[in-house]
Amino acid sequence: MKMQQKKELRTKTVEELIHELRGMRSEVSKLALDMKTGKAENTNALYIKRKDIARVLTYLSEKQGEKVTEEEAKI
Repeated sequence: MKMQQKKELRTKTVEELIHELRGMRSEVSKLALDMKTGKAENTNALYIKRKDIARVLTYLSEKQGEKVTEEEAKI
């Protein structure tokens, strides 16, 4: 994730971050399925997406002022 993307995440609202998180999680599930079926060309993409999800969760917890666990963010 580039610095510009990180700055954009900091400026988003809680609702926008949750929406972004849902989209990333669906991408992770698609990538995982592609990895299992052998269709994935970039094997590092799944690792990168998981790191991006962790960043979004971090920014989300900053916005809310408390630590957000994975279970709470699955709204």
